[in-house]
Amino acid sequence: MLARLRAVAAGTGHPALSEAIARAEQSKQRLIEAATTLQGSTAAARQYISILG
Repeated sequence: MLARLRAVAAGTGHPALSEAIARAEQSKQRLIEAATTLQGSTAAARQYISILG
């Protein structure tokens, strides 16, 4: 999606497109952080379950 948006924005220099790309990149980064947090919590829960037996 970001690649397409960048391709459309190439050469236009329109501020709305630049803002849209920046927001999309920020959203992507937040999703990556959320996924990492979720994976960590899942691992911690599994470790706790294994301790309980």
